[in-house]
Amino acid sequence: MEEFIDKYQSEICDHCKKNITDNLAWSKGDLCYGAYCDNALESYCESTGSLNYLRYERKIKLKNLKKT
Repeated sequence: MEEFIDKYQSEICDHCKKNITDNLAWSKGDLCYGAYCDNALESYCESTGSLNYLRYERKIKLKNLKKT
């Protein structure tokens, strides 16, 4: 998951600015401090067809948590 985010971070942030925080008047020019990253990642994956990758990563993460 981290590799995916590192690779597409700027695209995810641009997607967030255009599609998620654009509707919030207070977000114009302010820093979000990562408040919308989860929503932005999910929305970006849906819009680019990467949702299957996101689901796969979540399954692996849950599987690893169950092992601990």
